[in-house]
Amino acid sequence: MIDLRGGQALPAGVATLKRQHPTTPVLLITSTLEPAIVLEAMRAGVNECVAEPLKAAEIETAVTR
Repeated sequence: MIDLRGGQALPAGVATLKRQHPTTPVLLITSTLEPAIVLEAMRAGVNECVAEPLKAAEIETAVTR
C-alpha cells in the first residue's frame, strides 16, 4: 500500500518491485485521481488506485480485487 496523499511522486521502486515480484499487489492511495498519476501508476504496475475521501468499502473492494 502506497500513500501519496501528501502530494509526493510515485516511488521509483514500485516498477522494480512489480518486475521482480509480479504477483505482489500494490494499492495506491491519493488525494485525487489525476490522470497523470493514474497513468504513471498503471505503467509502474500498480493494481488499484483509491482517492480521498477514503471509504472502508472502497478500500476493502480494492484489496479484494
